[in-house]
Amino acid sequence: MTHDHGETAGNGRDVQLIRLTLPAAAAAVRLARRATRDALAAWSLARLEETAVLLVSELVTNAVQHARDAGTVTLELSSEGAWLRIEVQDADSRWPQPR
Repeated sequence: MTHDHGETAGNGRDVQLIRLTLPAAAAAVRLARRATRDALAAWSLARLEETAVLLVSELVTNAVQHARDAGTVTLELSSEGAWLRIEVQDADSRWPQPR
């Protein structure tokens, strides 16, 4: 697992950011939930924890299941003020295929 985090300025306001690269394996879900809890606590957004952790868990699980042979999944959390953005990507260059 690798991760970057920091603060950047945008539109005169602070933006909090954390980006984790996780293995496309079941352990990624646990690691993503923990990182989400930690980030929200550090950013004083603990009130969003229950919903955010549920969303992260579902999105990372889905990415791991469908990543095929991509090897990694990336979780990015960013906040600006009261807003929280959650992004999850796998490294597979192929588009998802409906079943």
